[in-house]
Amino acid sequence: MVKLIRILGFIAFVTLLLIDTITAQQSRILIKGKILDENGNPFVGANVYIKKPLWGIASNVEGEFTFYLPRNYQTQYLFVSGVGYKTDSIWIEKSETLLEINMEQDIPMIGEVVVKPKLTEYDILRNAFNRIADNYPAKPVRYEVFYRETNKTAEGEYVAVGEAMLDVFKNSYSKSNNKGQIRIEKSRKNIIPQYDSIVYMYFYGGVYAYIARDYIFTRAGVINPSNFRKFTYQLSGTTRYEGRDVYIIDFSSKKEDLSGKLYISANDYAYVRIEVATSQIIPGSGFERTNISDVIQYMPYDGKWHLQQIKYTDRKHIHSTGMVFDCSVEHLTVHANVDSAKSIPSRQRISYLDPFYSVAEDYNPNYWDGYNILQQDSTLRQVVESIHTIDEINRVMTSAYEKQQVDKLLAEVRENQERNLIMVTRDKKSNTTKRQINWNQFYKKIYGGIGLHYASATSAAGQYRFTYDNHLFFQQDRKSQRLDYGMDILLGVNMTDHWSIYWTGTGNPFNSTIRMMDNRIGTEYRFNMKKQGEPMYLGITADIGWGHAYALFGKTENTLGSFSADGKTFDTKHISVSGGLQHALIAPGISFAGKINKMFEISLYAKYNLQLTQRKTTVIREKDGFFLSRKRAAIDEHYIRATGNDGNPINGYIEWLPFQAGVMLTFR
Repeated sequence: MVKLIRILGFIAFVTLLLIDTITAQQSRILIKGKILDENGNPFVGANVYIKKPLWGIASNVEGEFTFYLPRNYQTQYLFVSGVGYKTDSIWIEKSETLLEINMEQDIPMIGEVVVKPKLTEYDILRNAFNRIADNYPAKPVRYEVFYRETNKTAEGEYVAVGEAMLDVFKNSYSKSNNKGQIRIEKSRKNIIPQYDSIVYMYFYGGVYAYIARDYIFTRAGVINPSNFRKFTYQLSGTTRYEGRDVYIIDFSSKKEDLSGKLYISANDYAYVRIEVATSQIIPGSGFERTNISDVIQYMPYDGKWHLQQIKYTDRKHIHSTGMVFDCSVEHLTVHANVDSAKSIPSRQRISYLDPFYSVAEDYNPNYWDGYNILQQDSTLRQVVESIHTIDEINRVMTSAYEKQQVDKLLAEVRENQERNLIMVTRDKKSNTTKRQINWNQFYKKIYGGIGLHYASATSAAGQYRFTYDNHLFFQQDRKSQRLDYGMDILLGVNMTDHWSIYWTGTGNPFNSTIRMMDNRIGTEYRFNMKKQGEPMYLGITADIGWGHAYALFGKTENTLGSFSADGKTFDTKHISVSGGLQHALIAPGISFAGKINKMFEISLYAKYNLQLTQRKTTVIREKDGFFLSRKRAAIDEHYIRATGNDGNPINGYIEWLPFQAGVMLTFR
């Protein structure tokens, strides 16, 4: 009976799975096609989209596209467009449509000399810049964006591929100082083992290129009138895009190897496309970048122009190995939600400085279908298929890297320069390499924090008598006083993923009865205890420190006039007197830390302070004059005579518990 129930349950599960798959397939329609230019060649990068709502993709290197469209968007036109070509439209009425589209060149209706003979390049550029707020979204928009990041050898072999669907909140174009917010919806990556941390393939902020490399949103220098004197501009012709006449303005930098084209709509002065290229050598941390190019494409929707596609490429020359890699970052807008766009919760956002490869999900064959594309009901499948050929997907995303191949590549690398703070640079004159501290990487590994701790310290009750040189006299009867809490300041450097070194300053410098101060140098080894979700770290720490704890007796008049102590001359009218201990210690400890958001984490720690040395000390300080120039002296303990209420000498002014526990807020 039990076996029968299990069999029936399994059959029911499979049936529900099939129904769910069939329902998902029936809820969408499939549109496939190939786009050709006037000569019958594949049309690369054509816009394929619907308008209600804006939902689109682009043709791949073979001119092909695959478009999965929600069925409730079926009864409308599918548009195909490209710069210099007429916009074509096809009525969608079948659940599966196979198309072959031949693009036709669109001849401009205007000439820059005939229609507006007095309109100069600078008139067009100023008009375009001044009308950004009119031509681009004046309120936040939420976009679905496909992201791809690749790294290839000079021979064209992929060493890393990462792809994702992004949820992007982009602010109004009138608030371009806001970087916006981005969440990763789905992601995947395939990387040669260890290779990502060796060849400098990390794009810091690569995901945010959709915002940071939007030349219009950021008011880039080449379009900003305040920088016009740095460039040469020339109106070179006109073309057509989306049924509009478009000016083409060539530009080049007067001082740098930088050039490109600006495409500006003639009727509303909107930037519709920007192309930038440079072959200059740009130095980096252990590598040089050359052959840099940007292509930024916009498209009209709902009365405004929206970013449609970004493609950034460069070539990296690695000093330590002499290897060369071609790197690229691409963004493609899939969907735009212009109505009531809400910001992304902080815990869901990816940080601007998070490299995509460090947060993307690893390749998992069990999670992917036959073509290694995210499951069929995801938006990612339609986009990946639209910009990759099937053969390329299979080759890139499923290729297995032989161990011998990896070992050979790793043998060429002297150091893991991403995780270590040493970089290899090349001296161009002598053509030799040298190692030096990677300061650009150093600041990314620094972290800091502030916190509170419990570490009880108690001053002994009794009669205290201070006499110096038989003339300076101070006496006080003290009750037992206690200090339980102190402050922590932390500054550290992550040396690797697990190890870090740090300095902490602990104490309570503002207490009026007892003052404790410690300086500590320590190291921590920590690891993530959670495999999924927000990380939770367990850390093992070890400190070595030095400091003091003093009971503050108060201020007394200087009856000696000018006198010397500890090699310093004291001549102020009043001085203060303290009695306490100086010590050195070691402190093993343990910590637990969890992320609050992408930037901050909170940690709980406990330490046990083992005293290495301890010395009773009397401290005198000047109390008059400029506070930064006041002198301080630590003198021998015999200048203070202290007895308890029973008249017996007090052996120690301060006692404290060796156990210390605290909480720390860390920027990490």
